[in-house]
Amino acid sequence: MPTRTDTVLLRAGGTAVLLDVTGPDLPRVLHWGVDVWGADVGPDVD
Repeated sequence: MPTRTDTVLLRAGGTAVLLDVTGPDLPRVLHWGVDVWGADVGPDVD
């Protein structure tokens, strides 16, 4: 059985929150603090 983790990365002002949104429960916080992903991890969402 393959394992899949759905994540959401929220970034602003040099900080970031990475959430694991797998399953029906509240998201699990994987990272909260300094934005360690650099300048560009994908397109901005309007």
